[in-house]
Amino acid sequence: MEFKDWFYQKYVEWRGRSRGSLAGFAAHLGVSQAIVSNWANGHRVGPEGYQVITTIARKYPEVYGVLGLPMPYGNEVQQIAEAWSGLTNDVCLDILRITNAGQPRQENNQNAVVFGDWIYQKFYEWRGQSRSNKHVSQFAEYLGVPQATTSHWINGTRANTTDYRTIVTLAHRYPEIYRVLGLLLPYCDDVQQIADAWPGLADNERSKILERVKTQPSA
Repeated sequence: MEFKDWFYQKYVEWRGRSRGSLAGFAAHLGVSQAIVSNWANGHRVGPEGYQVITTIARKYPEVYGVLGLPMPYGNEVQQIAEAWSGLTNDVCLDILRITNAGQPRQENNQNAVVFGDWIYQKFYEWRGQSRSNKHVSQFAEYLGVPQATTSHWINGTRANTTDYRTIVTLAHRYPEIYRVLGLLLPYCDDVQQIADAWPGLADNERSKILERVKTQPSA
């Protein structure tokens, strides 16, 4: 589905019988009225970047797929995110119990780490694990980002936090990058807790969660 068609459909669904305005829908999404007006007039989402896309995704996580963007934590977490609002409370609580998501979460503190220091540390940790003097070009290949971008980072240039694809690609290796950069986290709070716990879950726990998402009746 084209973004403009998807966006209009979501507006109509939100508006329902209330005949809510585009300004109200913009407030619902958490983005500016000017951006929403452009989209309503058929303009595809463009240079607004990470912050706008992620703000929308916290209401409508399927927007990543609509725009053909990489999923923040992979397809399995995305499947949970897209189903979350339609699950019963009991199913949601059961999933959160499985992930131990009731434990205190990491704070999104943009002052905790300087990005240049953090990426430099990751480079030397990665090189140390290989027990060889690998170059920045090889680290860039490992990250999945251009060598020039990686070289700038290693030399102390801060990451471009408006570039969705670069940030999410980097997060596939180091998911803590969202917090390091002080960015809005990709999903709503409950799903974000699941995403944080996901790498540490056993295979049977993941399977149980995904089965519950697929088979339980929606609210």
